[in-house]
Amino acid sequence: MKKCLLSILMCLILLISLSGAVCASDTVVSGSIYFSSTLISSYMQKHGFIFIEEGSGDLVYAAPDAEITVTNKEDDIVGRGRTDTGGHFSISAPEEESYMIIVRFHEHEYKHEVPNSERDTILIRLGLFRSDEIDSWIDASIKSR
Repeated sequence: MKKCLLSILMCLILLISLSGAVCASDTVVSGSIYFSSTLISSYMQKHGFIFIEEGSGDLVYAAPDAEITVTNKEDDIVGRGRTDTGGHFSISAPEEESYMIIVRFHEHEYKHEVPNSERDTILIRLGLFRSDEIDSWIDASIKSR
């Protein structure tokens, strides 16, 4: 009986130490997601979009609530998350040589490969979105309230 309890205790200690080693190898993949629009900032801010900067002929805004999926070289999902209202994300993932960041934002999908050395300074610009497309997001948001 004592040997059985001792064996169980040893197995528990081994499991705890192994799970601690796995957690210790995790890192943080983080950055920001932005998009551009020609709509004026007061209109966009009125509807909850955060103005970031003025680009060349357009305005840059944070991409709130974008779905972020992080995969490794083998296309295994190693992390998931969403951007906050400022377009920022921070996702715990295992240490890898590089990551594929998959961004889904208002029915658009973007893929961006990132080396490990840049995993905490990711900046993805999704490009220019047409005014009528953004208006449809805002209309849908108003109707769902």
